[in-house]
Amino acid sequence: MRLPTRMSWKPENDLSRLNRERTFHDSQAYHRSVSSNYQDNLKLSDKWYLSHASWIDHAINLLGPVEGKYILDWGCGHGMASTLLARRGARVVSTDLSGGYCKEARLRASVQGVELAVVQADGIRLPFPDGTFDAIWGHAMLHHLNTGLALAEIARVLKPDGRFVFCDPFEGSIVIRMSRKLAGWRKGHRTDDEMPLNWSILSTILRIFPKATATFWDIPCLKAGRIPGSWPTDHSIIQSFSRYVVVSNQDVAPT
Repeated sequence: MRLPTRMSWKPENDLSRLNRERTFHDSQAYHRSVSSNYQDNLKLSDKWYLSHASWIDHAINLLGPVEGKYILDWGCGHGMASTLLARRGARVVSTDLSGGYCKEARLRASVQGVELAVVQADGIRLPFPDGTFDAIWGHAMLHHLNTGLALAEIARVLKPDGRFVFCDPFEGSIVIRMSRKLAGWRKGHRTDDEMPLNWSILSTILRIFPKATATFWDIPCLKAGRIPGSWPTDHSIIQSFSRYVVVSNQDVAPT
């Protein structure tokens, strides 16, 4: 797949944070690569990926028909979304800050017989021209970045009528904040710099993308699926107890 190129780069304002994030995720990717089930993990099916978290199938469907579309997997990580989208006929460009995760995405594509263009890149300094992509998928990505810079970069590389879907941890209530600290940082699953999305960040997204809509998912120990109502049309206390949020510029039909 031939990649577009961009000649100019935006300045990086936080190199120390960038280096911490790269080091953390390279370490995470390394430990995955030496695990005993690594080869089996590379063979995991699309069905497994779509069902491994309550919001994934819904979020992928928000991208709409992808065949022939130029799609960015923004922060591709292990590359499971990339391989799924490529198998559905999309022309996928997968980016990640971590060289280790870029290697895993390439290996997964090779094992599963699909074509990806994998590019190691900073999420707020993408090496692509304006208006490149028909759609952008970002899973657990936005909360690692400066929100304003990240959204500006997404708006730049997305076509004017393009779609985006972000799936990120949500931090609406003190209960969720405490449970995330206990379950995540204690086990080394969280970086020191990441900041789960909250109501203020959702409002920032809405200012940049006025058609954005959010759905809320997964109240720990109580609810595995979607919370009723879509923000900003509907706003309820129960949404504050969700663990994940899916944000898109597409209309979300009630379920």
